[in-house]
This record gives sequence, C-alpha cells and structure tokens, in this order.
Amino acid sequence: MAAPAPVRVLFVCIGNLCRSPAASGIMRHLADERGVSGYIECDSAGTIGTNNGKKPDRRMRREVKRRYGTKLEHRARQLIPDDLNRYDVVVAMDKQVLHDIRVAGAGRKTTARLRMMGDYCRKFDAPEISDPFQGPKEMFPQVVDLLDDACSSLLDKIVAAQKKREMG
Repeated sequence: MAAPAPVRVLFVCIGNLCRSPAASGIMRHLADERGVSGYIECDSAGTIGTNNGKKPDRRMRREVKRRYGTKLEHRARQLIPDDLNRYDVVVAMDKQVLHDIRVAGAGRKTTARLRMMGDYCRKFDAPEISDPFQGPKEMFPQVVDLLDDACSSLLDKIVAAQKKREMG
C-alpha cells in the first residue's frame, strides 16, 4: 500500500516575519527529528503583504537557530485565497488572524480546516500566540516555547492520523 499524501499545513500570522515562519521551521525540524518528514508539508504566510520578500525577523531567526540549529530561510508572503484550498490545515496565531483568514476566503468554497495554534498547546494555556515583533526581546524565547509545544502536539495528531491511513 502506498504511503498517504503528506498533510499540508499553512501557519499564518500578520506580517509573516515572526510567529508563522518560526512555526513552519520548528515543525519541519520536529518532523525531521522524529523521522516523519514525509507525513507533513508546511509553509507560512501573513495576512498583510507589506513584508513580501523579507526574511523572518532577525531576533526570531536567532532564537530558532539557537534552540534547534535550524535556519529560517523563508521569505515573507501574503496569504492568498487559493491557499485555503491548497492546504489541508490553515493555522492562525491569534483571533484577529483567524478573522482575516476567514475574510480572505469569504464567498469562496474552501477545503482547508481553520485552526488556532494555541488550541494545540498541551504544556501551556495559550489561546493565542502573541506577536513578539513590537514587544521586548524576552518575548521571542517565550513565543518559541509556545510554538514548540503546539507544533509537537499538532505533529503527534498528524502522525497518528497518517499511520491510521497507512493501515487502512
């Protein structure tokens, strides 16, 4: 039996400079580390396009590199309505982002399941993942802690579902 198609996940924040590229990089790292990278494909986007083409925030790049040895090579891009059919799951970092994603898909038939990143947290009670961009530098490690928790939990769910599909 052939392996199931990877689950396609899109992480979304406002500017696509901090939270969503970090979540995508962390998820890829965790999947590689667990040997399940074939089960998932992930990317990130922002609800605004003012940062298109920019690298992730240097403070976030530094924190992810320090923590995981992973470089965030992503270039910012804006969410487009087609993303809501291209991805299986679209994960918003906060309620405003979730609202903006819904607006982007308004009036269109979409197939992606919309979720909140904080809903996947197990260790932390974090309904929303706050944007560290304008905050103090101490926010970056805290946000990475939340993203690690949520990504680990989401990956567990994806792996379990993929193994179930493999069986049948």
